[in-house]
Amino acid sequence: MPDVPHADRQPFEPILTAIDAKAAEVRQQCQALAVPVDVVGIVTKSGITLSHEPYPDDGISGMLYRPFGAQPVIGINAFHKLERRRFSIAHALGHFFLHHDRELFMDGQAVHNYRDVPAASGTWKQEQEANEFALALLIPEPEVIERFMPLIDGKPRLLDEQIVTRLAAEFEVTESAMMARLVNLALVVSL
Repeated sequence: MPDVPHADRQPFEPILTAIDAKAAEVRQQCQALAVPVDVVGIVTKSGITLSHEPYPDDGISGMLYRPFGAQPVIGINAFHKLERRRFSIAHALGHFFLHHDRELFMDGQAVHNYRDVPAASGTWKQEQEANEFALALLIPEPEVIERFMPLIDGKPRLLDEQIVTRLAAEFEVTESAMMARLVNLALVVSL
């Protein structure tokens, strides 16, 4: 179980990164300010085609195809649950807004032509950045803090798994994504 929220952060000091700032800018420009964040609306307002594809296995989560001179496309595995699809869309948007050096980004454990094992585990810098962008886009810092602090009464204590479950449901993300974001924001310490 995760450890204690940081007591030394009163009043709370934001730890915005450049990626957090870019995600906030995208939300602002696309007027996607409510929680849960409307990632489909962001895709549409960014001029990207969204395609839900029935990839036959779990190996492909999504992809971003950005052909020169043509409309970009995000393809998402239609067989995945809503929360996973939302993260895959946000991850592809991370590549779209942060990485302009490649035409094709494929995300999934089985895509060995484009990514190897370290990439699939999130160790490549661009994959880590796309993951960080996805978390920042789907779980904006001010909104998660606004909802998190009252749940812990503003006091350090062990984090209750019910809090993570509740917040994940509110933001329409997986519990693992919510926990990653809480750790990323130093609201909790990972084990």
